[in-house]
Amino acid sequence: MPTRREPRAGRGRGLRRQELATYREIRLRVRRQYGWTPETCWIAHCKERAALPRRDAPSRRGGERKAPCPPAKRKAIQAAFRHFGMA
Repeated sequence: MPTRREPRAGRGRGLRRQELATYREIRLRVRRQYGWTPETCWIAHCKERAALPRRDAPSRRGGERKAPCPPAKRKAIQAAFRHFGMA
């Protein structure tokens, strides 16, 4: 008989230090707080700058970013990191 998966601990009550918010959660937070939706490549760039763990996309080639996060948008994404306890 298959067992049901338990929901992740900490959902809805903030995240534990070792848990990171998903890109979807970060995008939703920024959209609700600031009224615009960040690109996933911007979130990845901000995570890289903050030395947060991230995975490289399988389609990524080379080390240069084609679409780095604009400086005006970084503060909102970093605020979302702080909200989720990532920074």
